[in-house]
Amino acid sequence: MLHLRIHDLVGELAWNWQLLDESGSVLAEQAVDVTAAELRRSRALDLYRGLWLIDTDPRWRARSERRMLEGVGDFLTERILDRIAPALLERAPVTVRMVVPDRAAHILGFPLELARHERAKA
Repeated sequence: MLHLRIHDLVGELAWNWQLLDESGSVLAEQAVDVTAAELRRSRALDLYRGLWLIDTDPRWRARSERRMLEGVGDFLTERILDRIAPALLERAPVTVRMVVPDRAAHILGFPLELARHERAKA
């Protein structure tokens, strides 16, 4: 099991992650600093509202849903888990326990399981 913890909470949407292994060694670190506008545009915290924006035509609905989820996943990977994602991928499949201070509990609402990261091609 790995531990993803907030090492330093700078602000509501700015913090520093550390990914630790079971022995407590740091595997990766990531500084996060997003704006409220970026977060709203990403729909990462309001997937339900995003459902109202997808194409309702049955021929295009599945593709529209997939594009929305991919967009959220890309945002989470690029802006929230940028340097953490490769370390997670290298150890996949793995369980990750998130550790956040009480004043950062809102971060637990990020659907990090949607993050997308592809293995580098050799």
